[in-house]
Amino acid sequence: MLNSQLIKYINFIIIFFLLYFFNYCQSYYKELKIYPENLKTVYLDNFSNQTFEPYIHLELTDVLKEKLFTRNLLYYTNNISDARYILSGNIILFRREVLLYSNELQPTHYRIDLVVEITISKKNQILTKEELYDSIRYSTKDIEAENDFITRRRLYDRISYKILYYLEKIILEDLKGAPNE
Repeated sequence: MLNSQLIKYINFIIIFFLLYFFNYCQSYYKELKIYPENLKTVYLDNFSNQTFEPYIHLELTDVLKEKLFTRNLLYYTNNISDARYILSGNIILFRREVLLYSNELQPTHYRIDLVVEITISKKNQILTKEELYDSIRYSTKDIEAENDFITRRRLYDRISYKILYYLEKIILEDLKGAPNE
C-alpha cells in the first residue's frame, strides 16, 4: 500500500516538472516569435573541417539548413548581405572509437565523438564563439544494430539541435538588448 502511494507521488512530481519544463520552453519560443522576420534572418556559412573525415562539414551544414527550415523561428537567407546574423562553424574533432569486440575479435560497438566550434556574428561583430560537443554510441551486431550512415545522421541531428538552440538563445539575447531597427 505504501509503495503504491509513493509511486503515485513520484509520478506526480515527475509530471509536474515535465509540465513546468515544457511551459518554460514554450515561453522561450514565444519570446522569439514576437520579433519581425527581418530581425531574425540568418546566413549559414559552410562549415569548415579540420578532421580527416571527408565531407563531414558538408553533411553537417546540410542537416543544419534542414533543421533551420523546420524549426520556423529564424529565417534563412542565401544572400549574406540580407542576413542580420551569420552562423559559421568549424568541425575540430570527429573520432570513431571501438568500444567492444565480439568473441571473434570483430568490432561490434562504437562511439563517435563530434566537437564543433561555432561563431555567431552580426555585421562584422562576433557575438559569441562556442565549442559544442556530442557523442553517440551504436552497435553493428545487436538487435538495435544500425549502420554508420544512420548513426552519423542521428549525431548530426543532435548536434544541429544544440547549435540551433544556442543560436536562438544568442539572437534572443541580442534582440532584447538592441532597439528595433
